[in-house]
Amino acid sequence: TSLQKLANKIDDSSSSELIDMGKNFFTKLGYRNISIAKNTSKDYLDIRGIIKKVNYDQQMDARFILKDFLSSEEVNTHLEELKEKTNNGKIFLVSKGEFEKTELNMPNAALIDIKLLVNYFYHFRVT
Repeated sequence: TSLQKLANKIDDSSSSELIDMGKNFFTKLGYRNISIAKNTSKDYLDIRGIIKKVNYDQQMDARFILKDFLSSEEVNTHLEELKEKTNNGKIFLVSKGEFEKTELNMPNAALIDIKLLVNYFYHFRVT
């Protein structure tokens, strides 16, 4: 199916291809001033942007995890780091794989595993 093809494409994508798809996706969600945060880790990459709210601009930081599995502890660590960076803005933790933990107790945060990512990319026609 086309969803399976898209999942395979995401899995086979290089970091730069993932960055392009991520930028495309967040632009379609309405985020502007999208930039890539340089980091020294080979395990993830951060995409940042802002979205216009009525009285302010809200920051967004999406971390794309390049590993196939994240433990609950790793998920919490990433979420805490992102929360500090965005000044309580929107946080997206995105994975090419799966999360051990799937429930969130943090407002403005979203976990997007490979299944959700494929559906979002398909729905928003991200290629």
